[in-house]
Amino acid sequence: MMKRIFAAVVLAALLATTIPMMAQDALTCDPQVNYVAAGDANLQLELYEEAYRSYSCALQLDQDTTLTYYRRARAAAVLNELDQAIADLTLAVEREPTFARAYYARALVYRRMGDAQRSIADFTTAIGLEPEYTRAYHGRGLVQGRLGNWEASLEDLNRAIELDPEYAVAYNNRGFVYNMLGETDLAIENYTQALALDPNLVVTLTNRGNVYVALNNFEAAIADYNLAIEIDPEADTTYRALGDLYYTLGRNDEALLNYRTYVDLVGEEAARPDVLTRLADLEAAASDG
Repeated sequence: MMKRIFAAVVLAALLATTIPMMAQDALTCDPQVNYVAAGDANLQLELYEEAYRSYSCALQLDQDTTLTYYRRARAAAVLNELDQAIADLTLAVEREPTFARAYYARALVYRRMGDAQRSIADFTTAIGLEPEYTRAYHGRGLVQGRLGNWEASLEDLNRAIELDPEYAVAYNNRGFVYNMLGETDLAIENYTQALALDPNLVVTLTNRGNVYVALNNFEAAIADYNLAIEIDPEADTTYRALGDLYYTLGRNDEALLNYRTYVDLVGEEAARPDVLTRLADLEAAASDG
């Protein structure tokens, strides 16, 4: 592993001066350079702009075309160039219509763009090409959930877990679906299984805490929220949830502390309006006291 990482570092360094930091249409590409290898090295090092430029040179020089469109799309997606990612992935599947990973990747980008129907269609195509594509079932299940199609979501998440019984995030998301269906016992069961597989899933601790709140098991909720914050001191939604709970319980000092932290993390413009109102009231009361 260390040898591969070292080789990637060396390759990226050697090619850094070859790939100009400029717009794609102004690239000067050397036909003697293996830009696919350069792009792969930069992608491994999470140097996404450099990877994008490398793959652009590779495409300009017609190096490994189909895979290179796919790889450049990965870099573009990380850089939030979603239209470019869609364009590259579309070219990839046009060139290779059985390229399941490209359909899956395009489904993820469509999901980020809020285009649920195209996302579902691409996840479905990926599954048709690879019937045991665990993450495609999971991804489609998430989109179905966003649409409120809870039963369809549950069916896909069940299949993902059947294919990979150690898929912690899938248990988390199935727990969320069960909660939306009013099956709180099954929700807690799935959240607990997710945490057994990955104890550091902050979102799962927060989600389970939310269910405990709904069940009036406040001490269990507080324990989950506090553990989530211990793992991730910047878990803004957890601070907000804990602030809400303390506010409901009349534990105003603790509510104030958690609301302040939440607003500090997200900023006043992004903070939930009711939290800002409560925070102002709590700060006024604290000043009067």
